[in-house]
Amino acid sequence: MRAGLGRLRAEFPHHGFLVINHGWYAVRGRGAIIVSSGPEELRRALAHAASHTG
Repeated sequence: MRAGLGRLRAEFPHHGFLVINHGWYAVRGRGAIIVSSGPEELRRALAHAASHTG
């Protein structure tokens, strides 16, 4: 778990990350939350979201 969090923090330094009851959460700003089942799924979702924003 710690290794996954470390990689996410390095790749997405402007996000906060939580792991609660096997759910991985990325938070940025007010109300921008992405939830996934694991660190790799969360990384893919964040990369996808970043590629579709201005």
